[in-house]
Amino acid sequence: MHQEIGYFEINKVEQIPAQISEIFDTIKSSIGEKISNLIFACSTCCFGMIYALSYGPIYALCCIAYLPFLITILAVFGKMVQKSTLNKLNVVK
Repeated sequence: MHQEIGYFEINKVEQIPAQISEIFDTIKSSIGEKISNLIFACSTCCFGMIYALSYGPIYALCCIAYLPFLITILAVFGKMVQKSTLNKLNVVK
């Protein structure tokens, strides 16, 4: 709330609570649902590997060989989403 007077000439005071609410909703949607999805995805992956290794070990090992590439792609995609969210928050400010 330490803004210059010019900020309040451009932006209306009534918009500030809506902007704060939008920022909190963005943070909540970024964190809240993502953690449960991450836990579900990790457990599914682990038990899927155990199942695959027990019923088709050769094919499972071939698929596991591609796992580092998939993790790299997911990490890059996650960074892009993070940058996009931060850019959105910076535009709202």
